[in-house]
Amino acid sequence: MSQVNEIEKKLKEPFQRSDIGFRIVKVNKNNRKALALAYITSRAVMDRLDEVFGCEKWSDEYQVLEIGVTCKLSVKLNGEFITKEDAAPFTSIEALKGSFSDALKRAAVKFGIGRYLYSLPDIYVELLENKPEDEIGRIHLYHSNELSGWWVEPSLPDWALISKDKVPVPGKQKKILKQNKTVQPEIPHVKLLRQLDNLLQCGVVPKQKFDECRQKIIAPDTGPGLFRYFEKQFSLLEVLHVLSGRNVMSEEKEAAIYKKIINCKLRGLSAIENELKALEAA
Repeated sequence: MSQVNEIEKKLKEPFQRSDIGFRIVKVNKNNRKALALAYITSRAVMDRLDEVFGCEKWSDEYQVLEIGVTCKLSVKLNGEFITKEDAAPFTSIEALKGSFSDALKRAAVKFGIGRYLYSLPDIYVELLENKPEDEIGRIHLYHSNELSGWWVEPSLPDWALISKDKVPVPGKQKKILKQNKTVQPEIPHVKLLRQLDNLLQCGVVPKQKFDECRQKIIAPDTGPGLFRYFEKQFSLLEVLHVLSGRNVMSEEKEAAIYKKIINCKLRGLSAIENELKALEAA
């Protein structure tokens, strides 16, 4: 196999599950079904480029237009740079930053990175009125003026994921995985960051609060106690948001509960949870 063919093969390899997310693109309010679209993260794209070419043999260049951003992605092959270009419109959340990421991913698809996800069949998820308690998969909150609910990220076929023996594992977990031959559950801070990002996109938390929580979550000295606190706090904010859409409380009541959730310590969150359950049952 030639070097170019080998590089092409590496670029087109599937990604591990943690690099793939889903977003809702279409909703049927009559049967509470939603079309979920799979995508890879921009970080995963950059990691793949580093892995295949090395950080010094690829570059990206952007141009901001009136309604979006274009990305020129260049990679070095046989001593010469090859460039492919694509564009993305401004996104609804963090418009400029989001469009930069989307433009990079679209340009990367032209090199084959993540293109296989376009071969997935249409995947529909159910919008649940109550948050699942025992679901293992990633849970998200969807909200619009007409419909709100929780949905669980669907599973992917085996061909759409990198084989388990290729999944990179942090040093301390490597021996454990080799002995048990199992994949470890999602790392707590990754799960929390996804949940926090969902709250931002739904307008539940402001950007300043988002940044504050994110810095604490990714801090190297953050322990399991704080992880448990954020998990509980974020879940209550999701419940409050759904109840807000059902008009079961006044705006003043909603603001008061929101303030309590944000400022309450872990021990006091159970009382707030009971208060929300009472409102939900009313």
